[in-house]
Amino acid sequence: MEKTVKQKIMENLFSPEENIVLESLEKVKNDGDQLMLKAILELMISSKSENVQNKIFEILSILKDIKSPKTIIEAIKNPKYNSYFKKIATTIWMSGLDYGEYLDIFVEKFISEELYTAFEAFTIIENTDYPGISDEMFDIMISKLENSKDKISEEKKQLYFDLFNIIETKKEEKNQEKLFNETDNENQE
Repeated sequence: MEKTVKQKIMENLFSPEENIVLESLEKVKNDGDQLMLKAILELMISSKSENVQNKIFEILSILKDIKSPKTIIEAIKNPKYNSYFKKIATTIWMSGLDYGEYLDIFVEKFISEELYTAFEAFTIIENTDYPGISDEMFDIMISKLENSKDKISEEKKQLYFDLFNIIETKKEEKNQEKLFNETDNENQE
């Protein structure tokens, strides 16, 4: 039985020959799917090649499939990717995909990780476009922060208070905008 093109690409991603891996990554970049995304996340952990790592970073940075955030979040939640969080966090910005429904995961990262990783999570939360964020998500983030106040290290205390204020302010701004739009709609009727 002949292998499909995707099967061959997947197999070649884990070739011992760097040039074959890089060629396969180029194909993933152009025609990848969620299964291949999971494979390149695994490759990120297993490959020691700087060229391969750079190509993976490039691919993650240009993702446009709206299903990708779910796969990326699964990786972020997996402890084996902890040392790659900063790299993954950077690609989140560069891809421009919507991670709004996963902001609570970044709050958890902020709470549980050391200062530099927490700062990456903070930055994602701070710079997320909030109009599509549900009131429930705001409440979840606020609750997680409130419940962790005593667990925050001294070096993260100021960031903690800043993050808490950012989330509360963005929730209030969203609610004010919602109220304004409702009032505006009533006035137009």
